[in-house]
Amino acid sequence: ETAQSAASDGETAINGVSEAAKLQAAKNDADAALVDAAQNAILTINGDTSLTGQQKVDLIDQVNNELEEGKANINNATTPETAQSAASDGETAINGVSDAAKLQAAKNDAVKQLDQARNNTIEQIKNSGLSAGRQQALINEVNAAHDEAVQKVNADTTIPAVNQDVADGLAAISQVQITMTGESDQLHAAQDAVNNVLAEATQNAIDAINDNDSLTAAEKTDLINKVNAAADQAKANIHNATTPEAAQSAESAGETAINGVSEAAKLQAAKNDAVKQLNQACDNVVEQIKHSGLSAERQQVLINEVKTTYDTAINKINADTTIPAVNQDAADSLAAINQIKLTVTHEVAKLDIAKDAAINKLNEAAQNAITVIKNNSSLKENQKTQLIAQINEIVSRTKHNINSATTSEEINNAEMNGEQDISAIISSAKLQAAKNDAISKLETAKQQAILHIQDSKLSDSQKNKLIAQINTVYDGAISKITLENNVSDVAQETLNGLNRIKAVVVEFEGEIKQLSINNDVASDDFDYAIDDELQNANNNEIKQAKTAILPNTNVGNSTTNLELLTESLELLALVSLTIIEGGKNKNHIMKK
Repeated sequence: ETAQSAASDGETAINGVSEAAKLQAAKNDADAALVDAAQNAILTINGDTSLTGQQKVDLIDQVNNELEEGKANINNATTPETAQSAASDGETAINGVSDAAKLQAAKNDAVKQLDQARNNTIEQIKNSGLSAGRQQALINEVNAAHDEAVQKVNADTTIPAVNQDVADGLAAISQVQITMTGESDQLHAAQDAVNNVLAEATQNAIDAINDNDSLTAAEKTDLINKVNAAADQAKANIHNATTPEAAQSAESAGETAINGVSEAAKLQAAKNDAVKQLNQACDNVVEQIKHSGLSAERQQVLINEVKTTYDTAINKINADTTIPAVNQDAADSLAAINQIKLTVTHEVAKLDIAKDAAINKLNEAAQNAITVIKNNSSLKENQKTQLIAQINEIVSRTKHNINSATTSEEINNAEMNGEQDISAIISSAKLQAAKNDAISKLETAKQQAILHIQDSKLSDSQKNKLIAQINTVYDGAISKITLENNVSDVAQETLNGLNRIKAVVVEFEGEIKQLSINNDVASDDFDYAIDDELQNANNNEIKQAKTAILPNTNVGNSTTNLELLTESLELLALVSLTIIEGGKNKNHIMKK
């Protein structure tokens, strides 16, 4: 029994291996059949010239997907029968892709035919000589027939349906072609006639706009565009007309629209002319104001008035809808701006009068000052030249300030400042004259004293000592006088200098007397000729004291200054008399 059982088990195992071999063989056969079907389908798809490259890629992808799915099903089969069934299902799916490829190719061919028919018909329409509007209408019909047929073809699921829909589409496109050919000659002639009338009206309107110099280039462009737009609309309506009456009506409406643009152009030109006049008037008045010489504040007030008037006028003109209204608003505004101009002219004239008066007053003050300086004999010529140059510079500067003034107050202040500066120069001139006179007096006193010291019988050392003292006194007095800033101080320093010279002279007199006593000898050099010379010098000093005029000393009104002047001259005379007296004493001793 055991042996029999073992044999039975072995036989069963062998049978199992045999069945597995049969199943694997069936799977291999099924795979081979499926691969052959896929390869054949792919070859067919690649060879179909009606398919696009992308369509071929997509279809081949579908075939490969079906192949892979069939292989998977075959591999999962458990019996030769199920393996064969999986292969059969895979082949059916691949055949379905092949049929879809054929259908797509048929659709592509159909669309290609429809596209060709449409393009040919449209080309005929464009070369038909019909109006652009009518051409577009026919083209739209062709496109509509084409698009409808293509839509149907794309929706078809069988090749016969595709063929039928493409035939219908081609017939519809052909009908449009027949309609185009059969257009009424009468309608065409009417359209041509009204188009000619419209074209003439359009050109006349454009010429009028181009010839209108009051319009800007941009406005002309805009208006011409509007004319063309109206004309284009009329042309479109004419081309779309189905009767001669409709074409005529469309042309009439187009002319009305074009005339409306022409009227708008005339109105705009009138506005431009008005604005141009206002701009010119505004610019002229503003320019007049800016060069008026009025104050910045007053200028701004007037400019603001002009701008306000201008802005109001511009707003009105821009809002006007008729040419008479534009002209009236422009006239009113020009009158208002002109009134401001008159105000400016009046104020400028008033300011100019004030400037002229101030300059005349300044010139008079300057001329008087120059005359005083020229007539001042105490001033040197180069000093007069410098002082007069300073006055002329003040006059020039002050005139500039006066002419730059923007108000009467500024004019008066500028003129007063100029006069004050001139007065300061006069005071400087008087001070310099006083210094010149003082230096001259001291120089005379010094020279007379030194001369007589040199002519005396004193020793050289005594002479040099006295002369050095006189020079030191002189130099000190000159230094102080040079630094003084008013005439009275100059007179005082002059007096001080003369007093110091007098002191040296007194010392000299004492030494002369001592020398005379010691020697008991008379000096032949101190004769009466020197006495006469010194007396004459003294008389001249006294005479000058009576007639001298020192600028800015006000000697006629100042007792102190008069006394200083008189004392200075008397002191100078005293120096001379002292020397004379010394000479007489020597002479007297000699006579004894």
